[in-house]
Amino acid sequence: MEDHLLECFNAAIKAGESLDKRKVLATNHPAWDLLDKPWKGLLFIALNKDFGRVEGSSTKSQGRSSRRLRTRGRRGLATSTEDWIEGMEVLMSSKASPGYRLASMLAQKSLNSANWSDVFDLEIEKMRGICANGIHPVWARMGEESSLLAEMAVYPMQEEAAGNSTDSSTWFELARFDPSDCKGFSNWLLVSPPFRVTADIEAKTLRFAKSLSGKSKIKKYPSFVDDLPDEMRLVKALLKAHFNMEDTIQELDAVEEGVGADVAKEHLKLYRLRSGDSSVWNDCKSAKDEDSLSNAMRLEAWSNVPEDISLSSTEILEGLEIVSETGDSMHLEWLLVECYLAENDVDSAISAVPRIGQLDPSSLRIVLDLIQKSNDDSLIDALILVVPKLDDDLLSSILENTSLPLNLRSKATDELKQRGGDLWMENQEVALDIYTELGDAVNIANIMRKIEDGGSKYPHRTLLVYHLIPGFADANLCDWINKARSDAIEALANKSKGVLSDTAIGLVKLLEGAPAKSIDAIHSVLDTSGILALNQCRQAMLKGGDGLVASDLLDTLQNSIEDSEMHGVELQLFLAVLSKLRLNRALRLLENRNPESVLEVVDCFEKLVELGPTKFIVDNIRHIVLEHEGIALPNFAEWHRVHATSSPWHDIVRAAIAESVGKRQDAARSLRKASLNSMFDFEEQVGLGRRALINFAHAGKYSEAIDMLEKQPALEAALTGLFQLYLRVCDDAQKDRSDSAKRRLFDAASSSEVISKEQEDGEIIEVQKTVLASDELDSLMFYPDKHGLPRDPWQGRVLSAIRGVRENRRSYRSQLEDRFRNYLKDGASVQDIESVAREAAETDPIQGLLMFERAMDYGVFDNREIRILSRSQKAIYKVNEEKISIRYRRKMRGLDLRPLVLLDTNLLIDAAKEMVGNLLDPDGGVVSSSYASLHRNLLAKAKAKTIDITIPNAVKGEFHNVMKNPERVRSLFGDIWLDEVHWVETVTEKEMSKICKQVLDDYCTWATNATTENIAEFEGEVKAFLLENSQLYNKVTSDKTMHNARSKEKRTSIDGQTIYPEKGDCDIMCFAAMLAETNTSDIGCILVASRDSDFGIVRRALEDSLGFGVIRNVADLGKWI
Repeated sequence: MEDHLLECFNAAIKAGESLDKRKVLATNHPAWDLLDKPWKGLLFIALNKDFGRVEGSSTKSQGRSSRRLRTRGRRGLATSTEDWIEGMEVLMSSKASPGYRLASMLAQKSLNSANWSDVFDLEIEKMRGICANGIHPVWARMGEESSLLAEMAVYPMQEEAAGNSTDSSTWFELARFDPSDCKGFSNWLLVSPPFRVTADIEAKTLRFAKSLSGKSKIKKYPSFVDDLPDEMRLVKALLKAHFNMEDTIQELDAVEEGVGADVAKEHLKLYRLRSGDSSVWNDCKSAKDEDSLSNAMRLEAWSNVPEDISLSSTEILEGLEIVSETGDSMHLEWLLVECYLAENDVDSAISAVPRIGQLDPSSLRIVLDLIQKSNDDSLIDALILVVPKLDDDLLSSILENTSLPLNLRSKATDELKQRGGDLWMENQEVALDIYTELGDAVNIANIMRKIEDGGSKYPHRTLLVYHLIPGFADANLCDWINKARSDAIEALANKSKGVLSDTAIGLVKLLEGAPAKSIDAIHSVLDTSGILALNQCRQAMLKGGDGLVASDLLDTLQNSIEDSEMHGVELQLFLAVLSKLRLNRALRLLENRNPESVLEVVDCFEKLVELGPTKFIVDNIRHIVLEHEGIALPNFAEWHRVHATSSPWHDIVRAAIAESVGKRQDAARSLRKASLNSMFDFEEQVGLGRRALINFAHAGKYSEAIDMLEKQPALEAALTGLFQLYLRVCDDAQKDRSDSAKRRLFDAASSSEVISKEQEDGEIIEVQKTVLASDELDSLMFYPDKHGLPRDPWQGRVLSAIRGVRENRRSYRSQLEDRFRNYLKDGASVQDIESVAREAAETDPIQGLLMFERAMDYGVFDNREIRILSRSQKAIYKVNEEKISIRYRRKMRGLDLRPLVLLDTNLLIDAAKEMVGNLLDPDGGVVSSSYASLHRNLLAKAKAKTIDITIPNAVKGEFHNVMKNPERVRSLFGDIWLDEVHWVETVTEKEMSKICKQVLDDYCTWATNATTENIAEFEGEVKAFLLENSQLYNKVTSDKTMHNARSKEKRTSIDGQTIYPEKGDCDIMCFAAMLAETNTSDIGCILVASRDSDFGIVRRALEDSLGFGVIRNVADLGKWI
């Protein structure tokens, strides 16, 4: 400090005698900032030569006259400078130099003479004695200039010291800090060095030190450091280390021996380690001292452990304790995990795993090794969460490691697929195996369809996908799967199973219904109860079984599956088998059509939907909802809302729910919307449209029904005229158009007759006359009852029309109808009904019998009364049976007559296909379909004497042609996985001949004596019917041609239009129409069982025009029994 005071004093007096100029020079000198404030006060007093000389004023006031200094510069003088002088109490105990203390005491005595104490004089005397031994030259120089301090000039001067009094070894020891630590570095630089430096250098050093600890980071090496004396070379070296300069090592090496050299060597080790020199790692790790430098050395060592260093878990734990305070312990923590693994301490390794975040290749390798050794679920789950953060190469390493858990590999696969790129393309083969093991049908299909001939290349996987593809899968993907399945079946004979296990192959065969020599592999994964349940389920579905699998067996099988150790594709396939078994049970229950069965079916379907249904399940449930009324499935509607909200199936499912809760208008509008969708064939569109119209009728929205008819002309052509009349009359009534309604009814009940009429000149001419048949008008009254339609306002309009007919024009039959109607209206007794019905039967047995029928359907009689009416009806029928043709008996359900069902070729083929399947493998599979059970159901009911079944000659001929052609028979199994060698050896011409004969025998319980000539008599009626419905058949032909261009070649040509059913179907129509006109005993109706749209699209019209009905499925059959 005295050196800096001397520098500042010598510079100031060069300004001459002017005090102001002296002060300016002093405050601008670099040494000024290095002086403490009391020293600055002494300097200002010394620069004022006249301080204390002026008489008549106190020295204090004299001193304060100098306050008017400039206020600019680095330090504005805001207070009197003499006030800066330290007080006597402070000076007496001060450790400052004797010269400073004496000079300050002399100044205080002059400034505070009024408060001076004798004790202070004693202190001054003591200091004078000390100063007599010598003082710093600055005090003599100041005494020469200042009268106040003149005494200081008399003391001898000491030789100038080399620097301050700080021991150099202490100063060097203070350099034991981390050179990257700005705060520690700053603190060291703020300590005055034990070496002589100029005030300029020291000032720059201090300013740099303060900046170093500031908020702004200094990025540039300070140039003043190069001017430091050699004794302070350590400062230069450490600053180079701080700024990581190239010559840092050379500078640290250049520090000479002594304490400074020792400190430099430690710094050199730290710098070399940070520069990647692992040769000093052990020295840094072993640093023993507790100073900042040693701490930094140990921390750096444990933060950067070289790969070739071998450490024990105990050592690593010590290192973790060191680095834990910094929070950067991740690398060491992974090193500890790896060490535990090397020591075979898996539990400790799991416990030591740090929080898994962003992983590098090394830490990922450790995690994967630990997972392989422990299979720890929590560790696997944690890694799955960070898979999206991994680099592509790391994802690839997970995919390729077949020892890792499947869920982890699949997550990595999903992530890599999402990123795409070359690496994904390179790993698609591995990804395909992973998705196959998982049973992830969508991803398997998405990969395979991009592979040329994917279905042939991976046939087993293709079949797996076919059975597991979810219901929400993309439509284009589903189309590809259907096509690829054919390729797969064709290729299976020469293909190995690939990645699929024997169990998976066996399950796929079960789902395919393919022959399986053994199912031991399937049994191997189930417990005893599960094996027994599976066998019993299959037995129920095999030849001789009733087809209805018990629900408790399914539950037992499900429990066995859940308790097993199956996972991935095997579990998915087994669940698909279980779902098919439950579907099969529901389909069989639907055949009963009793309320309890329907409730169970609904519950089954809802649960299947909750489980995430496959496309197979979705398609089957959809068709059930389409074909069966009363199947309301809220869960299925929600499934469609999530996965297929824009699908027309969503509208159909919602319509079924709306119907079940009486929201008929909502149902009608949903069905109307669905009926316009081109994804449905024409027959399905017509069915949906008709159902929409019925719901509009129940909702009383006849105008919307009429509007729908007018906007869909094809629909109008497909509906019976009577149903259209019903809608239009009700619409007229609702709009108060009574005359229009009456006119429509009269037109419907009228017919034209040609009569002879004599003119005035006697000439006889033929004229056409419109005749109103009042009894036809009467028959319209009960039309809604037979078809489940609302009675009002229809019956009101019909009654009004009846009353509009003059009494003398009312026939006897009509009068009887009036009585009958009034009896029902007035709540007549059974006897009244019997009386009028018997009276009617005397003149017209059909009218009398239908009166019984209508009375039993009217809803006013209890079960006992209905039984009485039924007995009376049957008695009258027995007497008049030969007078009543079958076409009229179809309306008399109360007679409990058996339907006679004519089987079309497609049902016989279903039966033959089932027999061939049993021939190939009696154990079969679990194939289920909403269409496949009609032939079995018909046969079961025929054996139970509930119906009679027969085969028209046209069908027999066509069926013979199919069965004697091996290629045709083989094509029936084109969609089933078969061993071609086994097929050739098993399905011989002899066996096919046996099957053909057995089918024809089994499915014919009734024979006719009708000749070809008898049948030919009805060709005209059938032709007229076909021409009347030409618009419909034109549409049907278009639909058939779209699916098979050659189908038009088989169509029948009438009046130049080749749009009508093929000859065999026309022959069936003629045969059915002929039978409907017969009076064969015990036959209540004639039905044609066919799935051909040539029959289905006009089934209502066939009933009215030709007198026979059409059934397409079990639900249709249930309506006739």
